Amino acid sequence: MKKKLGLWVAVLTLMFACAFVMAACGDKDDETATQVALEGITANGTADTVTTSELTLTFSADPVGLTANNITLTGATRGALTGSGNTRTLAISAVTVAQGGNVSVAISSPSGINITGSPKTVAVNVAGANVTTVAFTSLSANGTANTVTTTALTLTFSADPVGLTASNITVTGATRGTLTGSGTTRTLNISNLTVTQGELILVTITSPVGTAITNPTNSVAANVASGGGQPTASIGISNQAGLAQIRSNPSGTFHLTQNIEITGRNWVSLGNFSGTFDGRGRTISFGSVSSIDVTSGGVQDFSFFNNILAGGVVENVAFDGHVDGFGTVGAVLARENSGTIRNVLIDVAMEGDWDWSAGSMLVVKNLATGRIENTLITGINLSFATALSPPGAFGAAFQMEAPASGAQIVNSYWDTQAVDLEGTIETGANAHKRDGGQTTAALQIAHGGIYSNWSTDIWAFSAGSYPTLKVLPMP
Repeated sequence: MKKKLGLWVAVLTLMFACAFVMAACGDKDDETATQVALEGITANGTADTVTTSELTLTFSADPVGLTANNITLTGATRGALTGSGNTRTLAISAVTVAQGGNVSVAISSPSGINITGSPKTVAVNVAGANVTTVAFTSLSANGTANTVTTTALTLTFSADPVGLTASNITVTGATRGTLTGSGTTRTLNISNLTVTQGELILVTITSPVGTAITNPTNSVAANVASGGGQPTASIGISNQAGLAQIRSNPSGTFHLTQNIEITGRNWVSLGNFSGTFDGRGRTISFGSVSSIDVTSGGVQDFSFFNNILAGGVVENVAFDGHVDGFGTVGAVLARENSGTIRNVLIDVAMEGDWDWSAGSMLVVKNLATGRIENTLITGINLSFATALSPPGAFGAAFQMEAPASGAQIVNSYWDTQAVDLEGTIETGANAHKRDGGQTTAALQIAHGGIYSNWSTDIWAFSAGSYPTLKVLPMP
C-alpha cells in the first residue's frame, strides 16, 4: 500500500513539473513573438457610384508571414492579399452590405507574430445604392428689366434633390449666396452680377451623395437696374419705316412689336450701332432686298447694321428671306461686331454678282470685344453669279475674316447639310469660316446636349425640328 501511494505521489509530482515547464515555455513564446497592431482599414470606391473592390490594411510594423488565409471577412468575399512593409491590400467582392455599411475584418496571427487591434470594421461604397435620378428642369430669375437687379434664382427639379447644398452649385455671371427651399424648388441668393441686362447667368450643379442630377446646367437672362434704378425707355418698332429711327439714335434702346418685312432695292444699313436692339422673338424678313448699286455711287455691301460697336447688343431676333448684293454681299447682320449678338436665328438666301463675291451669314469680322452666343444658322445658302475658279467666290457662316484676339463665338451653330457656303475654303487660315458646323440631326433635338446653355425662356425646342424663338412680352 505504501509502495502504491508513493508511486502515485511520484506520478503527480511529474505531471505538475511538466505542466510548469509547458507553461513556462508558452510564456516564453509570447514574449518572443513580434507584436504588430492593426492600426486602420480604408476602402476604395465612390459613394453610390463605384463599389469597393479593395481594402487597405495598415499595421504598426510588417506583419511577416500574413496571408489571405489569416483574414476573415463579414459582409464581403475575401480575395487575394498583396503588398509589403506596413501595408497590405486585400481584394474583395460580393459586398453584401448597403452603401456606407460596415465590413468586418478579423485577423488571426501568423507564426511568430502577435496581431492586436483585430477585428476592425470599415464603411464600404456600393454603386447604385439608393440613388435617385433628379432632373434640373428650369431656372428663373427675380427682378425687373433695367429697373430691379436680380438677387435670387429659382431652381426647379423633377423631384426633391435630397442633400443639395450651395456648395454643389457653380454660378457664372454672379456670386453665389445661400440656398434655401425644399421639395422640388430651391432658391439661390446671388449678388455682384458681372453680366449686363438680358445677358445669361449660368448655373451648374454637381450631384450630391445619393442623387444623380441630370441636365445639370441651365441659364437665365439677368435683370440689371440702370440709370439709378430708372428704366431705360425702349422704343417700339412695328414696320420698315420705324427702323429709320435707329439711324438717328444709334445708342438708343429698341424692340420689335411685330414681324417686319423689308422690301425694295438700294437698302441703306442702319449705321454703326451701340444701343440695344431686342427683337422679342420676332422675325425680320427680306423680300428680295438688295444693296445699293455701286455704279450709282452707292456702297456695294449689304448688311442690316453697318457695324455693331462695343456695348451694342442685338438679341432675340430671326432673319429670313432673300438678299442680292451688287458686288460683294457683305453679311446679314453687320460688317464688324464689337458688341454682343445673342439668340439670333438666320435663314436667308444671299446672292452676289461678281466672281470675287463674298458673303457671311452673320458678320464679316468679329472684333476683340465681339461676342456671338446662342445663335443658329439654318440656311438657305450663299451663291454667286459667275463660275467659281480660285480664288473665286467664297462664303462663311458666322464670320468672313479671321476673328480678332479675344473675339468669342459661344454655343452657336450652323447646319452643314442645309447651308451652302459656296466655294468656302475649309482649312488653314480660313477654317474660322466653318466654325460651329453641325449636321441637321445634331441640331434638330430637344433641349439639352449642344443646347444645354440655351434658355428655354427664349427658345422653344422639339425633337426633329430646329429650335425657334419664343415671342416675348413687351418690355
